[in-house]
Amino acid sequence: MDINALMPFLGGIGVGFIFTAIIFSVTFKKGDGGPQRPDSVQLLSSLQEKGRLIDFLMEDIKDYDDAQIGAAVRNIHQDCRKLLKEYFPLVPAIDAPEDSEFTVNEGFNPSHIKLSGNIGSKPPFKGIVRHGGWMVSEVKMPLRASNIDKNIVAPAEIEIA
Repeated sequence: MDINALMPFLGGIGVGFIFTAIIFSVTFKKGDGGPQRPDSVQLLSSLQEKGRLIDFLMEDIKDYDDAQIGAAVRNIHQDCRKLLKEYFPLVPAIDAPEDSEFTVNEGFNPSHIKLSGNIGSKPPFKGIVRHGGWMVSEVKMPLRASNIDKNIVAPAEIEIA
């Protein structure tokens, strides 16, 4: 299934944030295969524990129909959104509604504002807000126990009869 077909289900959870965190934040040291950023693995672990996001992303969904995927995504969306709000409260990167006019003045912070379109030679630039961006206002992620293997996203589960 094309990710664009999932977008109505995924709504405003900050899909870009989640996929960017998952795909790009887990980096590895050369040679030893160990995580360079155990906090990134912890984020993956939390998304799995709270929302089963890793299970969903690792599942081959091509044979499921849209209704089945939609039902699954609703719960994943709800649980992962709750995690984001709890551990990473988000605020807009700029205080302006989408589709409103906005002036980008000289000295703007390029990590807060990404310019596109017909960019002139120097600010001020006048444009339309296409997305207000996201910024973490604080990090409230709990510390991971030191006795936990930092490479484990989710332990195997074995039910003993």
